[in-house]
Amino acid sequence: MTGQLYDMSASTPVLLNSQASDESRANRCRRTRGRVLLIKESLISRYRGEGVPIGLIREAIASAEAQAWRTGFPHLFLPDLADEIIDQLRQKRVLIHPELAQAA
Repeated sequence: MTGQLYDMSASTPVLLNSQASDESRANRCRRTRGRVLLIKESLISRYRGEGVPIGLIREAIASAEAQAWRTGFPHLFLPDLADEIIDQLRQKRVLIHPELAQAA
């Protein structure tokens, strides 16, 4: 048994056909992917400007993106997750290379 979808924005709820809902879902997915791509580009630019090595940037963004997509709202969670992972990687790097602590 499949669930029925309704357009609740109409003055009276209207049952949506599955083709229209599939198109709407596909459009939302495309928009979200586009937002995520723009956010990733922005994060890369910001982290490079802060002098973060590109290897750490790639690792952090890949990990953050994987986690963010699990939430259903990746464009909202990606920036905070990436910042947290960058901070963790920076701390790990300083622990491995104590001479970098002054630079941090």
